[in-house]
Amino acid sequence: AGDTTRFRSQQNLRGVRPWTAETPHLYQLDIVLMDSNSEIMETTRLEVGFRDIRIEDGAVKVNGKALLIKGTNRHEHHPETGHVIDRATMEADIQTLKAHNFNAVRTSHYPNDPYWYTLCSRYGLYVVDEANIESHGMGYALDRTLGNNPDWKHAHLVRTARMVARDRNHASILCWSLGNEAGNGVNFEATYAFVKATDPSRFVTYERAEQAPNTDVYVPMYADYMHLERFARQKEDLRPLIQCEYAHAMGNSLGGFKEYWDLYRRYPRLQGGFIWDFKDQGLWEEKDGRRYLTYGGDYGPKDTPSDHNFLNNGLVMADGTPHPHMLEAKQVQQPLQFQLGDQNGSKLRVDSEYRFRDVVVDLAWSILANGRVVDSGVLPAVKLRPNTSSALDIPVKPQGFGDAEAVFNLKATLTEAEPLLPAGHVLAQFQHILSAGHPSLPPAKRGRVNLKVDGGNVVLSFDGGTLTLDRNTGEVSGYRIGDRNLITGGARPNFWRPPVDNDYGTGSPEHRAEWRAPFDVPGPAKMTNDRKENGSMQLSFARPILGGDAVVTVQYNVNIEGTVTVTQKMQAIAGESDPDLAGRHHELEPGTHPNLYRFGQHWVLPANMKVAEWYGRGPMESAADRKEAAMLGQYTLPIAELATPYARPQYNGTRTDARWLRLHDGEGFGLEFQSHSAFDFTALNFSPEQLDSGPRKEERQSHFRLLDPTDEVHLDIDGASAGVACINSWGALPLPEYRLPYQAYDFEYVFRPLQP
Repeated sequence: AGDTTRFRSQQNLRGVRPWTAETPHLYQLDIVLMDSNSEIMETTRLEVGFRDIRIEDGAVKVNGKALLIKGTNRHEHHPETGHVIDRATMEADIQTLKAHNFNAVRTSHYPNDPYWYTLCSRYGLYVVDEANIESHGMGYALDRTLGNNPDWKHAHLVRTARMVARDRNHASILCWSLGNEAGNGVNFEATYAFVKATDPSRFVTYERAEQAPNTDVYVPMYADYMHLERFARQKEDLRPLIQCEYAHAMGNSLGGFKEYWDLYRRYPRLQGGFIWDFKDQGLWEEKDGRRYLTYGGDYGPKDTPSDHNFLNNGLVMADGTPHPHMLEAKQVQQPLQFQLGDQNGSKLRVDSEYRFRDVVVDLAWSILANGRVVDSGVLPAVKLRPNTSSALDIPVKPQGFGDAEAVFNLKATLTEAEPLLPAGHVLAQFQHILSAGHPSLPPAKRGRVNLKVDGGNVVLSFDGGTLTLDRNTGEVSGYRIGDRNLITGGARPNFWRPPVDNDYGTGSPEHRAEWRAPFDVPGPAKMTNDRKENGSMQLSFARPILGGDAVVTVQYNVNIEGTVTVTQKMQAIAGESDPDLAGRHHELEPGTHPNLYRFGQHWVLPANMKVAEWYGRGPMESAADRKEAAMLGQYTLPIAELATPYARPQYNGTRTDARWLRLHDGEGFGLEFQSHSAFDFTALNFSPEQLDSGPRKEERQSHFRLLDPTDEVHLDIDGASAGVACINSWGALPLPEYRLPYQAYDFEYVFRPLQP
């Protein structure tokens, strides 16, 4: 009793189909233990796969092919049972990952339930199996970290050894991770040596080793774009790079994700990474009959230490519902890349990023003119070979588009069902603008618009209605068509948004506080008016902001039909821009002004507005730096469905690059907004004040699902919007091209009444 015997057998097997995440071929291995009389004492059955993993030519290779890791970190989590999860949850998780073009997962930060590895091997995910070792709170200094304290060597070794012994027969395990954020030193040198001797068939990684010898791959966390490119170009360290954590998906995030993948696809030694992370770690609770997802600060007495909502950084909500940025990840990571060979849509190149498998797809294409389909077709059962380019002819009809915006759309769907994915599943999609549109408005009829100053109001009368403006501010206080008032308040210049989690990480709600209420100079706006030749009336309202350093002018041109052209301009007269301010330890220099969040206008519309129709990106929420998945088209949604229920309230629900927007009561009465250039809009039954947690979010424990929707609609029309970023959530700003520095801005749009 208690004896251990090692048995080793080696056989040569012919015709073996190798295992990869794309081709997860498994074989049944039966092990039978018999006694000396050949009586069966015990049997076990394993699903095993055969594959070759090695690092050569500066790349991680499986079966001789370099990988491109499209991964995420995953905690074991269920919104009702916490970190105790059942098989159904694991099965749902892997289905979600496969459906959104992921091919890898890191078991952050501990070995997972054994069934998870079975699923990954069976359905195809590369696994970074991570030892349950983390001592982040001790710091990384060699004289403090447990990783360099010999007294803790045994503890490090036994946890690592148990992981390898338990999990090494799973084909899906690509490599071993020695732990997470536990410093480095002699103990990790020992665990590295142990794993290399015990399982030479796989490589070993450890982030805190950085570029020390005890990691076979450089696996940084949250490396920015410049760091990645510098590593890819240098010649001293020729190891591959795979980010063990990147693209911190906290709240309204994942802005700039495409730019990461531009680098991964450009440099062979940059082999992708693992997004942080898969699922929000929230728990369902109920208050006043409403369910909501909790986060840090919801449990224990007041002042219980917590990281607030810092564990809500998932691609999916705690209940598994995908966030909008999960759709962005799916789009950017899709395994088929497309390129048009001409400007009429007849020549298409398809590049397959699959390394090992053929894929058979139906390619459904269409051409849209101003959002409406004018030509379409399907190329059925197109077979695409792995890691190759295919040239295809699309049978488009020759046609001119005039002033219309012409767009080529393509969807690649699975011709036949695959494990976890049904036939018709959208594997990839593509959109290309064939010709830019030149939208024009019909010429206004001639007719005199009357102007009347009535106390603090300016009233402009046109056929069938009136527009009322506040004399002191120049903002809209009413817009009546017949007996209906379509606007409660509007055209208020707005530079602020309810901060997203990444904004709080940079400290920008404090840095940019002057943009919350920039009209700090007393006195009414300077008003001018001008009668136009066709009888329309033009009014301008100029107001100083930021202590007089800038002037914002809002101009209205109202014609006899009630169409209103709105032009907003900001002139920067004095002061300098400080666009790179980030981190709470930074302060504004005298004479400087911080970035804006947006340059637009806020409106409040009456409660009868129920439906949004638009031509722009959709149907899901998008952002200035996160809109690859949101395709141009015409969409219709109830306004009540435009919000995204992030666990903590914040800026959400924006649709980008709109050409026009119609908001109405469902019967056709409402407003239409249109611009010569693309604009962003947000239309919600929540006020900005409800979504704003103030200068520091930790001071306000708020939950989106507990907010009371407003009857009225809060609308923002933005000529420019800042990005939401994703490098990290503790100091990184959006890329420069997605920031709005203090400078001159202007934009113009029209609104008009809608009637059945």
